[in-house]
Amino acid sequence: DEATLLKSMRLLTICALANEKDVLSYADVARVLKVGEDEVETWIVNAISAGLLEARLDQLERTVAIQSVAFRHFGRDQWLILQERLGTWKTNVGSMMEKLRAAKAEQDARE
Repeated sequence: DEATLLKSMRLLTICALANEKDVLSYADVARVLKVGEDEVETWIVNAISAGLLEARLDQLERTVAIQSVAFRHFGRDQWLILQERLGTWKTNVGSMMEKLRAAKAEQDARE
């Protein structure tokens, strides 16, 4: 869905930004992600939790010290892989939805 895609794009954007600098300001991250500075920590923690980033947050200085970034390059090949995986995911979710609808219809028919 759109929210999941937006989240993924923001996480990738954090990785791209982290590849450019060793220290990021909250203001820079907020500007690039198009979110409020109060949301920056949440996004950085999400990136860390996803294993995309190793970093330390400095709340007093309002900076993020980058230690490592999972993605060094996200080119055409990676986009094609992502497209394929999303297509598979979409197909699987559609199939599951059909099975759930059929099961519900069967249950409703018995009632």
